[in-house]
Amino acid sequence: LFRSLVFIKNTNFPDVNAITNLTQRQAVSLETSTNKATFYGGTSANTIYFVGRNRQAAVRTEVDLNIYNTANIKTFTNNAAGLPVQDTSADPGLASGGAVANTVLALTNSIGTVAVQNLKSSLVPIAYEGVNYSVANVINGSYPIWGYEHYYFITAPNTGAPSTPQQAVIDAFYQSVTNSAFQNINTLAFTNNFVPISALKVKRNYDGGPIIPLPNY
Repeated sequence: LFRSLVFIKNTNFPDVNAITNLTQRQAVSLETSTNKATFYGGTSANTIYFVGRNRQAAVRTEVDLNIYNTANIKTFTNNAAGLPVQDTSADPGLASGGAVANTVLALTNSIGTVAVQNLKSSLVPIAYEGVNYSVANVINGSYPIWGYEHYYFITAPNTGAPSTPQQAVIDAFYQSVTNSAFQNINTLAFTNNFVPISALKVKRNYDGGPIIPLPNY
């Protein structure tokens, strides 16, 4: 399975609605500084604020790898009055994609990053490097902001191997999510959330790495 990621804007706010595309350099600047809408191709002199995830999020890891950002992010949330407030904590960024989506809905002149499944009414993806997000564009390799889904289980504070019943559950789950037929059936776990690896016409050898055409494509 792989997960698609997007930069999102609120279509109800003219300053950001005029921004239709981000280049790689613009995306890094968005995450690490504050700039006027005109810097991103908009027509307003108002500031655009970034709303991002914390370091524990796969969205944060994958987006930064794909846009080649190695610097700390400068991310914002909204206060009770709906005004932007910079997150200056040790690990700046929101704890869930839903929180990012809700903040972008509430905070005028903001752009956020979420997994596609966190999109909701009034939020739309912004094109990246001139390519609009779509499942087809991910599959054919033209839209690059995606990453393979990773699963792991935490052993601490427990020690030793999982018990026999625990290992059986882990094995059954792993066999399901790596089974091509299961990935393609209409289930809440996969539909509109992930795309089967079997659908890809391209591959990556590591997260954020070059996109390589598969044989015969």
